[in-house]
Amino acid sequence: MEQEFLNEGTTIEYKKAQDGVPKSFWETYSSFSNTEGGTIYLGVSEEKQGCVVTGVKNANQYIQTIVDTANDKKFTNFNNIYNSNIKVLKEDGLEYIKIYIPEVKSENKPLHVKNNINNSYIRRNDSDHKMSGEEIRRFLRDADPKSDSELLSNFNIDDLDLDAVKKYKNLIHERNSDMDILSMDNWEFLKRYGAVGKDRIENEFKLKKGALLFFGKEQAILDVFSKFPFRLS
Repeated sequence: MEQEFLNEGTTIEYKKAQDGVPKSFWETYSSFSNTEGGTIYLGVSEEKQGCVVTGVKNANQYIQTIVDTANDKKFTNFNNIYNSNIKVLKEDGLEYIKIYIPEVKSENKPLHVKNNINNSYIRRNDSDHKMSGEEIRRFLRDADPKSDSELLSNFNIDDLDLDAVKKYKNLIHERNSDMDILSMDNWEFLKRYGAVGKDRIENEFKLKKGALLFFGKEQAILDVFSKFPFRLS
């Protein structure tokens, strides 16, 4: 058995994959891309006694399916499959596939699948976990940090989830209990803590793009980030 067959973990995943490329491949593809990168083995099963090569039939067909799917913009927002990272290996006459998935740049996160940003995954230990709405928001903010301060026209307090604003006010109050935070008007509170900025040309205060991602109602977020078909949970 090859020494590279370590236990499954943050950067290693084994899939038996005897009946074609499994759907779970794409969940791991997303999670590795959004986390630290990692290697997926197709045709290898992790058993109690260790890793067992079960093999795949027609490895080239598997690879073609993966390459075509990753290149389909209707399926995923970013192609993170590179030919140089794909290897077909043999053991005991059985072929198996080793695919390295690198971590993508922040500007391409969250990498999602099935044409829906809700199908964004991150890797925790040896498992793929679907991102929460807040995690998706965080990745979107990190993707373009300079745009956080962009002022949005035609958006106001009605476009915000006031429960989210209230939670943030409570958090600030806990850290600054000597200040009268809770009684502050919501818009004035957002101005004081940087979620709202002044447009010097139009001489009015406007909501910042980063604040909309953090506090916004779903439809308002969709109006700004319309390229993502998603429903934040």
